[in-house]
Order: sequence, then structure tokens, then C-alpha cells
Amino acid sequence: MILFIGYGNTLRRDDGAGREFVSRIAARFPQNMVRVLECHQLMPELALDIASPDITAVYFVDASVATMQGRIRTIERASLPPSTGHHLTPSLLLDLSYVLYQVAVPAWLIEIPAFDLDCGEGLSAPCELEMSTVVQNVTEYLEFANVP
Repeated sequence: MILFIGYGNTLRRDDGAGREFVSRIAARFPQNMVRVLECHQLMPELALDIASPDITAVYFVDASVATMQGRIRTIERASLPPSTGHHLTPSLLLDLSYVLYQVAVPAWLIEIPAFDLDCGEGLSAPCELEMSTVVQNVTEYLEFANVP
């Protein structure tokens, strides 16, 4: 089973793109194929979800101002600093899962371009366009790969 973790602030327009993405993926696939989690930010407690025995891969999904097109990139574990508090990156969360539970799963970061981070709800038109493209690409990949 693939775990999708979408995070961001839905009250800051495009910043909520990660959460919207996982909602759309959940609507397209059965619960025995994908598990989706939505959260405001990455927290240490997510390490347990990543370490679940039925999880074979993890996709983190977030809005990004660093890209103008949706992109997917591989991420690796990063060594945990002495104190991480309640703000983690995907790499640090993967390392926490490994340190606590001895589980290492392949992981990717899906970045949805953010164009409007003002206060408000709903995605901007350019973000919506990129969102649709990335959702379609991921859907086609999962269907082609016949991922269990």
C-alpha cells in the first residue's frame, strides 16, 4: 500500500495544494491500494504511519514556490539533529521512522506550484491547472504500475 501525506495550510490558498492533492487521489483509488493523510505540517507522530507494515512507499505532497510546474523527486533519509521539535522535513521524518522503528521505505516529494499564498480558501487557477496535471500523471503511473 502507498501512503500519501499531503500537508499545508488550506486557509492560505495554494498552500493547501498538498491536502487537496491527497483528497483527489483518495477519490480515485480504493482504500486497500492507497492510504492518505492530511495535516497542517509534518509532525513526529507520522513516523508510526510510515513504519506501518503494509506501507511499501511514501509520497509527501506539498505546495512549492520554487517550481512553476508540478514535479516529483526522490527523497532520502537525513540524519536527525539533536532536537527537531514539531517541524520536520520529509527527509527527517523518514529518518525518525528508521531510528524508532527500523523501517526504511522508498519516498518521493510531489511539489505542486504555489502562485497565491494570500489569506483565503481554494486554489488559484494556475495552481489548479498544475494540480490536475500532476494528479493525472500520478494516477496513470499507479494504474500502469498496478501498485498493490
